[in-house]
Amino acid sequence: MCEFPSWTELGGRLYYLTAADLATREGRALRKHLGAAFTDDIKGHGAIDYYHGLQGSGRHCECTDFSSPANFPAEIVEAIKSGAFRGIGVAPELLGDAARAEFDRVWDAAMTEHNRVREAAWEEFSRVRAVARAEFDLAWDAAMTEHNRARDAAMAEFSLVLQKIFWDLFADPANRVEVWR
Repeated sequence: MCEFPSWTELGGRLYYLTAADLATREGRALRKHLGAAFTDDIKGHGAIDYYHGLQGSGRHCECTDFSSPANFPAEIVEAIKSGAFRGIGVAPELLGDAARAEFDRVWDAAMTEHNRVREAAWEEFSRVRAVARAEFDLAWDAAMTEHNRARDAAMAEFSLVLQKIFWDLFADPANRVEVWR
């Protein structure tokens, strides 16, 4: 899993994604390509490669050490400072104390709501799965009952045919082994 921010160095250039990139026709195609994985994968090299057509070439870079802007290329620093990465990723460690406290407050509330929705969705899934399993079991049991009935009837018919052919053949002493003639 790639970290925010990620970029690719190729031919003396840096390739990365910005909010402006996501607003383009190509950005909408990228969103469609990523589908449900969009929020997790948008910050990664796969998305960068897809959008810029890099096909995996170049040197994939990322850094999560925000302790100094010197840890990043100047172009990435400017993109971070200008807010160009809005919608791509977050770095709470860039916030001052008061702003970080506000961010954490919103984060906690959003996480609580997320967990509530996720748990409700899981409960609904579990309920539907239980109903589906019960229906499956009923169908399975009915199918197995029918299968066993048909199998038993076929076996009985098979046994009758074998009994008839055996005893019809055995009735003629010429068809018997020597000791049973």
